[in-house]
Amino acid sequence: MQSPRVFLSVSLPLSIPRSRDRRDLRLIFSWNELLFSMILSAGQMRTMTVMIPSLVLHTGTLWGEVAAASVIQSIPVLVFTFLIQKRLIRGLTFGAVKG
Repeated sequence: MQSPRVFLSVSLPLSIPRSRDRRDLRLIFSWNELLFSMILSAGQMRTMTVMIPSLVLHTGTLWGEVAAASVIQSIPVLVFTFLIQKRLIRGLTFGAVKG
C-alpha cells in the first residue's frame, strides 16, 4: 500500500507548481483572444481586442489609435507577467533533470 503515500509525498508536490503555471499561462493567452471576445460582446459594450480591428476603416487605418490601444491592452498582461515571473520560471523548471 505504498501507492497513496508515494503519490501524496512525491507526485502531488511536483504537480502543484505546474498546475499554477498552467493557470497563469491560460490567463495570459486568453487575455488577447479575439474570437472569444467577439462572440461574448454585443451592442455598445466591446473589449479592447474587438475594438482594435474596428479602427481599420475602408478609407484607411487609424495607426495612432491602433498603436495606443495595443499598448494599453498589453499593460495588464505585462504587469501580471512581471509579478509572477519568479513563480512562473520556478514552475516551468521544477522537476527538471539537472546534470
